[in-house]
Amino acid sequence: MAEVNEDITAVHAQDEDQNTFATVIWDEFLRSIEEEKCVICVGPGIYTEKGVSLEKQLFEHLKPFERTLKIQVYEDGWLQYDPSNYNMVTFRYQLKQFFNKPFPSADRIFEKLVQIPFHLYVSVTFDRKLDSAFQGYDHHFDFYDKNHPVDEKTTEEPIKECPLVYNMLGDLEKVESLVLTQDEHYKFLKSIFREQSMSSKYRSAIESADHFIFLGIPFDKWYMQIFLRILGQHQNKDKQKYAPDNITVEELQRICEEQFNITFINSDIEGFVTRLLKNSARINCAKKATGQQNSRWSKSNR
Repeated sequence: MAEVNEDITAVHAQDEDQNTFATVIWDEFLRSIEEEKCVICVGPGIYTEKGVSLEKQLFEHLKPFERTLKIQVYEDGWLQYDPSNYNMVTFRYQLKQFFNKPFPSADRIFEKLVQIPFHLYVSVTFDRKLDSAFQGYDHHFDFYDKNHPVDEKTTEEPIKECPLVYNMLGDLEKVESLVLTQDEHYKFLKSIFREQSMSSKYRSAIESADHFIFLGIPFDKWYMQIFLRILGQHQNKDKQKYAPDNITVEELQRICEEQFNITFINSDIEGFVTRLLKNSARINCAKKATGQQNSRWSKSNR
């Protein structure tokens, strides 16, 4: 009798799992990954631990050091400081100390993500955790640097054999590159609009993609809808976009669905990534660790 109950429970769990991912057109999705037409975007929501957002965690970490660092920290994630008069060395140390700590959920998600053969990973955070998860896999890393123009000669087109991890908001290893204040973010958005923020090769990879995955992206932030529009995500409704997030604000979800054609999946991020890894292995496209790293195009090595 116990065995029968276990079988029934397993069937119910399988049915529930199938219903959760019923809106995903897997054949097209996996084909887009193989053909380098799928871009994955990761954001601060991946770092949420026990219901506490990344912004809140960082606020609680930095707040005691405001006076020493000569900065102002806000709970919504923004900072305020005078670039010519703040303690850059100690600030960088505190940021690195914060991001070097374990983020159990994010660490598990990144460990799975790097096994899936995407060619382009776009991060809207400035830390190196996703880049570090690629240890043992060929890849390269690049980032937006607000203080230096893009050098097309030093960039390469992202390919799945050597994917690109691109930090949109700077690199923690180069603290002066970070986009931390609302003013800096406004300038960043203007640079995207003027096509000055990233290599044309990276932008071309984004524009030619027909599938997008948004993991932990803050759709409720004022700048995110502007960002999506600048990247042309409102223009071609044929492009498939998936977000494993359960947005509680119905109006916000409706706007994202109608204006950007984003399909929201009632699954947590890790559950979605686990299923994606499983399905990518089904068509034998999961990556193999090579024991080598490729950082030839990393700005931090120039």
